[in-house]
Amino acid sequence: MKPRITIPDLQDSGRRAYRLEVTPEDPIQVHIDDLAIEVRNLSATGMAFVSHQPLVDTTVAAHIAFTLNTRSVRMDCNLKLVRKVGQVWCADFEGLSLMEQKLLSQFITQCQASAIRKDVRS
Repeated sequence: MKPRITIPDLQDSGRRAYRLEVTPEDPIQVHIDDLAIEVRNLSATGMAFVSHQPLVDTTVAAHIAFTLNTRSVRMDCNLKLVRKVGQVWCADFEGLSLMEQKLLSQFITQCQASAIRKDVRS
């Protein structure tokens, strides 16, 4: 008899990509209007963050900077605000090129690998 496989319903997740729970050790900074925001989680298609400034537009300009291995990467894009839950905003990325999406995916993979190595050492 074949095992029964159930694929979970992802309707409520909002994003269709792996979400990295960002830690203070992860080398990433995001700014909206030159003000830093606290990134909670990150995927190749969007992010969740806390902003201490009021956001009234549905789309805001953002600057993302991170370190990929030893290379500094800076990207400009728009964050399309999807919803707000308490103090946490959820947004989708708009205006990223395919290369920028690839670099962001590589950064997420780098952070995952770093977390795994850290857990193994502990």
